[in-house]
Amino acid sequence: MADRHAIRAARADPAQWRRHGLTPPEDLAAIVTARLWEPSEPRYSDFFRAEPRIR
Repeated sequence: MADRHAIRAARADPAQWRRHGLTPPEDLAAIVTARLWEPSEPRYSDFFRAEPRIR
């Protein structure tokens, strides 16, 4: 049971997400909301996507 509580606490802590190089869910929600509802200029990523380079 202690492991479940520890995992829940870690998931709720934004610092733990950032520590592993991830964006916390609350920040992602804010990014998506801003992108969907705020008018903005088109971005490069709206038209092109990165392709992996084959060497």
